[in-house]
Amino acid sequence: MKKSFLPYLAAAASGFVLTGAFPRTGLDFLAWFAIAPLLWAISKAGLKRAFWLGFTAGLCHFVTLLYWIEFVMSTYGGLPVVLSYPVMLLLCLVMACYIGGFAALLRLSAPAPVMILVAAPALWTGLEYLRMHLFTGFPWANLGASQFERLALIQAADITGVFGISALIVLCNCAIFLLVAALLKINWGKSHPSLKTAAAGTAAAIICVAIFQGYGIKRLEQVRAEMEKAPKIAVSVVQGNVEQQFKWDPSFAGATAEKYLALSQEAAEQGAQFVIWPETALPFYFLRELELTAIVIDGIMQSRVPFLVGSPAVEPYKTGRAFYNRVFLIMPDGRLAGHYDKVHLVPWGEYVPLKRWMPFIGKLTHQVGDYSPGRPGKTLAFDNVRLGVLICYEVIFPSLSRAMAKNGANLLVTVTNDAWFGLSSAPYQHFSMVALRSVETKKALARAANTGISGFVMPDGAIVETSGLFVEGVFTQSLPLLEGKTVYVRFGDWFAQLLSILGLALIIYGLKKRAKA
Repeated sequence: MKKSFLPYLAAAASGFVLTGAFPRTGLDFLAWFAIAPLLWAISKAGLKRAFWLGFTAGLCHFVTLLYWIEFVMSTYGGLPVVLSYPVMLLLCLVMACYIGGFAALLRLSAPAPVMILVAAPALWTGLEYLRMHLFTGFPWANLGASQFERLALIQAADITGVFGISALIVLCNCAIFLLVAALLKINWGKSHPSLKTAAAGTAAAIICVAIFQGYGIKRLEQVRAEMEKAPKIAVSVVQGNVEQQFKWDPSFAGATAEKYLALSQEAAEQGAQFVIWPETALPFYFLRELELTAIVIDGIMQSRVPFLVGSPAVEPYKTGRAFYNRVFLIMPDGRLAGHYDKVHLVPWGEYVPLKRWMPFIGKLTHQVGDYSPGRPGKTLAFDNVRLGVLICYEVIFPSLSRAMAKNGANLLVTVTNDAWFGLSSAPYQHFSMVALRSVETKKALARAANTGISGFVMPDGAIVETSGLFVEGVFTQSLPLLEGKTVYVRFGDWFAQLLSILGLALIIYGLKKRAKA
């Protein structure tokens, strides 16, 4: 095997191992050394070669992480396989550019081995932050989210957001690389790291992990004490398990409503004080289709507790109509107490961007026109409960749950229809990200999913109950209503922004140094 091929093999290994850190494989410890082979691969590379090595790692990672997009496109988007695979690959190619950019920029901004310890976490975090915003944003499976089950470690997300966990993992990868490079005399550029540099890197990683872990242990004690004292509410989530091929058939609309009402009677028997149905659980225009609406309202009144129900909505708009992906808060007397419209819409799922240039790609949901976005940060309230609602895809965006917590939400709710994903790893990946939203805001979270995974997350990030996939059921938990605002809620993505600025400064430094050479 030619030596010039070995770096590409190492880069590919980085990508595959990184995927292994995420559900459904879920070997989260892999994240702590998955990037080290990529660092070795680019250690002697020029900027162009470093980009392509990083791109290789990114492509291997995102193809194996997001393979399920082809299934969604071909099964529900109506695309033939000959087009659905290229569309999936196109997204992965775009995503791979972020890791390609990381590799090239790291070689530029860290000419000396010791600088890797600062430059790599800054650049990776900055690019994750960019990925959250660029082209409407797609922060699916940020590196830090892989650690969602390590409760003590992730508590610092209430200060730094998930980005702090990502930076810590990258730092540890750098420390491993520097130690191996020093022992095996592997060069970074024109010089190999000294044992002193490797020791400094190892010490920095150990100290930072100890700080995160120590803070987390103390914070868990505080939060759990607050949870004990806080007022609580018994919340039920209803999983109807309505198959996607029948969900939007008008002849099944009445049966679907009756099914959810029947399951909700079980919630009442379990002592529920609040019942949540999934995204578009009602496959008709609630409050407009009067006969079906009356059946639902009557059932809610019989249950005698507030309900949060999902339904598409349509409103007059200028000379036409505007469609919304909406949830309604219905009180026990049948009164509408408010609604929330989805803010961050799914490209090609709820609206079609670039339709003029890619007319062959339609929406995955063909039952309504393009959705319009709602108002960010809007909360719903009843009694002493203030709800921050996230619909489906919105839960992967930390800024949305933060805005709701900042506006006073003391309970987070996410509703979704993950039937699109089938039995792939996507529902597990999607659910894993909700834990970080609870940790960042220190708010309990209830999740209702049509086909699963439904469940509950406590303010400390502990997942206390989850459902299976493609089963129906009702799940009830007593959730604490915590008040107060975390550092992250108050100040947002300050950590990611700070590291982005640091990364930019290092890039400028690297460009100047390169110009003088």
